[in-house]
Order: sequence, then structure tokens, then C-alpha cells
Amino acid sequence: MTHYAGEQIRASHFFDMISFTPTIANYGTATFTTNSGVYVRIGDLVWTNIYIVVGNVGSGTSNVTIEMPAEVPISRSRRQMLPANSEGGFATTGNLTGCLVSFTSGSGAIWDRIRLTNNSGSDALENVTGADLRAGMILCVEGVYRSY
Repeated sequence: MTHYAGEQIRASHFFDMISFTPTIANYGTATFTTNSGVYVRIGDLVWTNIYIVVGNVGSGTSNVTIEMPAEVPISRSRRQMLPANSEGGFATTGNLTGCLVSFTSGSGAIWDRIRLTNNSGSDALENVTGADLRAGMILCVEGVYRSY
């Protein structure tokens, strides 16, 4: 958008992009070489981008969760999801698609599950556990969700 005087107007002039470190839980022995996120809140809507790179392989059978900052909790009035893409998840080096999922029974700013295709040919979504985190795995998440 161009202002009358020719000045470029950008959304960043009106909204602050906040950097944060996502809190990851249930990853067992995994380490992370990169764990970063940004978000912009506009009313009850939150746009976010999360980028995670696994350093060392994880362990455990619990579902991995990702927590947003407390300032942008997830509305639990209905299930929500954020699109996700992964490289090197499960026992594959290929690209996997999926989502972060919040349940109405969950609480606060925690995404209750990471679900990715298992690349088995059925395109079924599977919950990601600590043992599914492979060294070098990249997880990218970007989308909009409803807060309160």
C-alpha cells in the first residue's frame, strides 16, 4: 500500500512481531540446534511461525507438545490446527506434512499434538513421540489460530 506522499506502508508499522522460544515437552533425550518462533497478535487472531531443528535423536513414547507464550493462549472453544511441514521425521528422510492440534480438553497455550504423515503410503497422520525425533529433523509451522 502506498501513502499519498509516496511512503510505503507496511503491516509491521501497525503490529509488532514478537520473537519467542517455543517450549517443547516430552522429547526425551532430544536436543535442539534451533528452536525459535515469532508471532503477531491482531485481536483474537494470532499468526505464528515456528522453526525447530533436532540436534540429537529423542526418546520416549509420550506425545511431543509445543507451548506458545502465555500472552497468546489457544482458544479451546473448538479444535484448532496449524499446518506443519517436516523433513526427516519418523524413519524417513523425505518431507512430511501435518499439523499441530489443540483439543477442547486441553489448556492454556499448549499445542496438544504434533501430527505428521508417516510416509507409509497411506498418508495417515500419526502423533509424534519423543522417539520419532531424528537428528537433523526440521519442523516448520506457520499459520493463524484463535486466541482469547
